[in-house]
Amino acid sequence: MSSMPGGEKVETAQQANLKGPEAFLSGEERKQVGRMLGFPEDFPAKYKSWLQDYLSVNFPQIPITQISGFEKYLYKKGTELPANPKDGQTYTFIADSANGIAWRFQYNESSGSQYKWEFVGGAPAVTAASGDVSTTSATFQDLGGPGITVPLAGDYLVQFGAEISNNVNGRDTLMAVGPASTATSQDRIVMEGVGGRVALSRASIINAPSVNSTLKCYYRIATEDCTGYWRSRWIMVSPVRVKPA
Repeated sequence: MSSMPGGEKVETAQQANLKGPEAFLSGEERKQVGRMLGFPEDFPAKYKSWLQDYLSVNFPQIPITQISGFEKYLYKKGTELPANPKDGQTYTFIADSANGIAWRFQYNESSGSQYKWEFVGGAPAVTAASGDVSTTSATFQDLGGPGITVPLAGDYLVQFGAEISNNVNGRDTLMAVGPASTATSQDRIVMEGVGGRVALSRASIINAPSVNSTLKCYYRIATEDCTGYWRSRWIMVSPVRVKPA
């Protein structure tokens, strides 16, 4: 900026190309302004009052993606758990779209389990098998289920039951649940030597070792000198904790 005779200031070509404070403040003036802005508590009260009113009307629009940690509160759903979850993040997993089964999980980074997605809500998967089945085997047999295929590896709360009978009094008749023919007497219900038909059920935590494991009912008798019978068989499954596929 130069002066003409009479005191009128003339803008130089270099100054004309400048923008912002550089166009009208000297280097020393810019330093003073920067120093002042570094201590907002010393701003004049009148300016602070104006700024508060201005921001209440012209609130800055910050993209939600720029707020650190906020993604864990977003509602997300699908058929694949997030690959890089944050602690506390929630996700709705579509377990069975045909039957409207959706399971809500929350990621617990501090869990000592390998299955860090913990179940926090949703309807169980339920199925039943029609018709009576029987066996004379003293080892667990697959008599056609019922069973439920779970989409994720993890621990599941499994509830199951049936009406059980035996053709010889004093003989035990058993029903158990497990994945891929691995049912054991540890997770079983048993009619202990009772004549007639008895309705029994129980709940167990069963591990599904891999994706698409089928948790299924199996049947046996205690000794092979009788026949066991089962009818009105059913199974109900809810996740406890899982991990991505």
